[in-house]
Amino acid sequence: MSIVCISNLKGGVGKSSLSVNTAHALTRRGCEVLLVDIDPQNATSMLLNHSSSIEANERASSTGDSLLDTCLDQISYARPGLSILSLGSLIARLPMEPDSEEARVFGKLLQELSFNYDFLLVDTPPYWCGALAATLAVSSLGLVPIDPSILAVEAAIELLKRNTQHTDLQWMLQRTLVNRQAKRVSRIATEHLEQSFHPQIDTESGQDEQPKKISLQGVSCWEPGGLQLFLSRIAIPRSEQVHRLGFSGKTLFDTREIPLIREGYEICARQIEALLACQDEHTEEPENDFLAAFASF
Repeated sequence: MSIVCISNLKGGVGKSSLSVNTAHALTRRGCEVLLVDIDPQNATSMLLNHSSSIEANERASSTGDSLLDTCLDQISYARPGLSILSLGSLIARLPMEPDSEEARVFGKLLQELSFNYDFLLVDTPPYWCGALAATLAVSSLGLVPIDPSILAVEAAIELLKRNTQHTDLQWMLQRTLVNRQAKRVSRIATEHLEQSFHPQIDTESGQDEQPKKISLQGVSCWEPGGLQLFLSRIAIPRSEQVHRLGFSGKTLFDTREIPLIREGYEICARQIEALLACQDEHTEEPENDFLAAFASF
């Protein structure tokens, strides 16, 4: 029942592809996964040929049905072990401010949905908003895709600095490459990262698949009350073939093509499991007035 928030405050960094393919990779490891799309652009939903029914949301509002019941009705089967829920249209129609009552209720909604799954992955909007803040507040891991650009790195830094209060939340930066020239582009990305992020003492340097501890310049990290930051040791290439698969509603695990990129998502899934397995999870039961809160949302 771990919640993973996939976010960067810059678009075009491979967030939706990371969400879809990592979710599918986790199911191949025997996990039950719910993929929740709260980006109003609905890119993740489109990659899986899934569309949300805003009419159902409008009917729910008019009849007084709870938001939770509406969401449960809209969960759709995508693959064995993988379900999807599209809430982008709902988020666009019900804007919420960070720290608002609506944001608190939305966070509780995600917690309630997560109880039936091993992982709940949330693809979020590429900008700061109440829905993103609410998701991070209840997440166990923030997964941040970054491509080899200064803008992507700066957007990731802004996201981290906005969330220094969430000390129980782990973060993993996942590099994505714009092409398959892995060595050259990966070197450029690393140079950008190293300007702001610095490695901690690493006792597992020989384990290439294990994420390594890093710190962010000017921010308390790895101290009581500080951020817990990791950098994935692998970079996931992106290619036109991946985009073509998306247009046909397929993930990399629906085909035997591009094994190098598929392996990158498999490693990412293993890293997520490893990080969350080491984290002490204290999931609280819903409050007694939890369902009542949804009825008035």
